[in-house]
Amino acid sequence: MNTTFDAAAAPDAPARSPGLARSAVRPAMEALSAVVAAIPSPTLRRRLLQRIFDRDCELVTLALGSRTYTPMTLDDAPIDFEPDGHVGFEVLAGVLANTSLSFGVALMTPRQLAYIFGVARRSGARTAIEIGRYKGGATVVLAAAISPGGTLWSVDDGSLERSLARPAGARTHDDQVRDMCSRLGLDARLIVGDSRTLELDTGSADLVLIDGDHRYEGVASDIERWGKRVRVGGDVLLDDTFPLGTYRMGCDQVGRAVREAIDEGTFELVRAVDRMAHLRRVR
Repeated sequence: MNTTFDAAAAPDAPARSPGLARSAVRPAMEALSAVVAAIPSPTLRRRLLQRIFDRDCELVTLALGSRTYTPMTLDDAPIDFEPDGHVGFEVLAGVLANTSLSFGVALMTPRQLAYIFGVARRSGARTAIEIGRYKGGATVVLAAAISPGGTLWSVDDGSLERSLARPAGARTHDDQVRDMCSRLGLDARLIVGDSRTLELDTGSADLVLIDGDHRYEGVASDIERWGKRVRVGGDVLLDDTFPLGTYRMGCDQVGRAVREAIDEGTFELVRAVDRMAHLRRVR
């Protein structure tokens, strides 16, 4: 199915104001909380909060997630069924249920994770490449979905994990990914390196998942260096290509790179799945 590409389905995100000085943050938050609490009408309070969300939905999502859920890693993801041969969907439920709102191990929607699993499983993919791993939720899903005896090459430079404070005693995300893949009998080869310069002999791939650098130059490089390793008829999946409601983090620059790859004639758009684009190589 060839679908019309439109990464501009939502209005441009408004420009953000300069941040408050650190000393002013707490007084400002207390004042805002008092204003919201003083509004007598639940309808008006709801509208005010909706307006705040519209202005900066990513920030609100992070704040709400941290208050509502315990941040998740693979060490916390429940496994309700031990694998019995080929790893099935029910084994991965604890990973699939985690989303951006719940600070999950896979910062995608459950539909996107199910789609990645479905494309890999139904296409019979044996060799897959992942660009951008972070906590490794999608890594485990993709490794489980490829055919028995298949291999997943996963590339990440580790910069996102290094930029965030790690709780005392917490293991690295890659250690958790290795242990989970070992437990499930999956072959995921975790490579630490810069996808823009890394030299890696993977051979031709059946499927490539790109969710790394969201800047235009980085995405364009990943498509050129890794997406084009996929065989003709193979699949390339790119996260954060499309906005989802008011959530559009990264999609302007990712969408631009994806649009150019389609216009070049190497790929066609198969489907838009929430924030993810499914491309198929046609030549």
